[in-house]
Amino acid sequence: MKRTITLNLPILVFGSVAAFLSSCGRPTESHTNSDTPYSESPTPISQHDDSFEFLAFGTSQMGLVGAAKKKEVHICVSGISENSGSWGKWKSWIEGSVLKWYAPMRALTSDKIVETIVVDTNMSNCDATFAIESGTWGLTYPSTKPRIIVGPNVPYGVVLHEFGHAFGLRDTYVNGQSGNCMSGQPQAMMCNISYSELQKDDIAGMVNNFKKLYPNDLPSVNPPENPPVPKPTPTPPSPQNPDQKSGLIMAM
Repeated sequence: MKRTITLNLPILVFGSVAAFLSSCGRPTESHTNSDTPYSESPTPISQHDDSFEFLAFGTSQMGLVGAAKKKEVHICVSGISENSGSWGKWKSWIEGSVLKWYAPMRALTSDKIVETIVVDTNMSNCDATFAIESGTWGLTYPSTKPRIIVGPNVPYGVVLHEFGHAFGLRDTYVNGQSGNCMSGQPQAMMCNISYSELQKDDIAGMVNNFKKLYPNDLPSVNPPENPPVPKPTPTPPSPQNPDQKSGLIMAM
């Protein structure tokens, strides 16, 4: 029988990840906010003896989960102009990704979960920032106001995956290879960037994180297996289909 384990680890990068995990017995409690990014590392990650379904950051690093009950969430974008021909694609990808991660929370509370995602280049009053930078694949600085950085040519799966970190979930793959899940870990968005929708494991992670932050706001309702997602604001068609599965295997 699988058990869910919440890993509250300091934010580490590249070679230090394996060294830290291999030195641990059971996960320890740590609420670290750091300027060191949680990046997609090619370093093999030591596995724990426990069986788990998802890995989560500590409550101080669940980022956008803490904004779930706001009237609107503001994602501030840099590295691109709103007059750019690709702005419509990025806006749609960001807005759609955020709504997908919020969707599992709607069955967990009688309060209204945010449905309006503001995506623009105004860098004030940000709930999270999203930067498009050359020479980068994908990395996230998890905190109460997470920072995401992706390369200009990444597929949609990378954007959706990085927002998983912004909602407090860790990677569940090994050897830096998307789709190569840890032992006992099911295929999911946080393991495999080829998905364009959340999987059962991702939904379980969102339920866990919501309950951690809102422990007294839990109606006895099971979240739907495929929760409804509000439609994002229509944008011009993109030459790259967000739902097209990527053949890329490295998430770095």
